[in-house]
Amino acid sequence: MNNARMFTTLRRKDSGVFGGSLGTGQVSGVEAIVAECILEGADLGQAAYILATAYGETGGSMRPVRENMNYSASRIPEVFGLNRRQGISSSRLAGNGELLANTVYGGAWGAKNLGNRKGTTDGWDFRGFWIGQITGRHNATKWGENLGVDLLSNPALLDDFDLAVKGLVRPMLEGWATGHALPDYVNSYDCDYEGARRVWNGTFAAKRYAKYARAFQEALEDAEYKPGVPKPALVPVPEIYEPELHWVVAVIKGMLEAFRKDKS
Repeated sequence: MNNARMFTTLRRKDSGVFGGSLGTGQVSGVEAIVAECILEGADLGQAAYILATAYGETGGSMRPVRENMNYSASRIPEVFGLNRRQGISSSRLAGNGELLANTVYGGAWGAKNLGNRKGTTDGWDFRGFWIGQITGRHNATKWGENLGVDLLSNPALLDDFDLAVKGLVRPMLEGWATGHALPDYVNSYDCDYEGARRVWNGTFAAKRYAKYARAFQEALEDAEYKPGVPKPALVPVPEIYEPELHWVVAVIKGMLEAFRKDKS
C-alpha cells in the first residue's frame, strides 16, 4: 500500500476531510487505523467507513479523546432531553462538565442504558473515550473483557492510543456496539455507507458520515489498499470418545498385523 498517495489525496482541499492539511498526530492516527484494518482483514469499503467513523467521532483528530461535556446553557436542551437532565436547570449544568456527565449519563437512564451505578461518578468517569467515543460502565467492561484488559481498575487505559485503535476496528467489524456488524452493510456485494451508521450510533448524522467514507474510499483506492487475511480464532478441539468405533480400530490393527506377518 502506498501511504504517500493516500495522504496526497486526503490533503486535497476538495477531499471532503481535513481541510487541506494534516498534523503529525492525524497522520499517525490514520496510519495506525489503516494498519489495524489490514490486520483484521477489513476490505476497502469497510476500512473507509472505519476511518470515517474515527474522523467524525474525534472531530478529525484521529486520536483517542475524552468527551467534552462543556456545553452552553442554550445547547444543553438541544442535546439532552428533560428526563436526562433529571430536573436540574441547564444554567446550573452549563460549564460544569462533571456535573453534566453524571446527570445525563446517570440516574435511571444511565443505569438502564449504560450500566452506570446510581449515586456514583460513573457518568463522568466513563464518558466518551477512545477514538470511538465509547460510553458507560457497561461498555467499558465489555470492551475491556473482549480486549483482555481491565479498564475499570486502570482508568489511564481510557487514553491509550493502541487500545483505542483496537477498540474501534474489530468492534465495528464484529458489531460490539449495537449488534449490527459493518460487513452487514459494506461488503463485496453492497456498499451502504448511510446504513452503516447503525453499526455505531443509530442513524445520527448518517449522511455526513457517508460523505466522510467516500472521501476515505477515494484515498484508499489511490493508495491501492489491500486487506490482509485475519488469523483464524484458535478453537480447542475436544477429545472425542466414540466406543462404537473401537471395533473399526481393532479390525484395522488386525489387518496391519496380518500384513506384517505376510511380509516376514
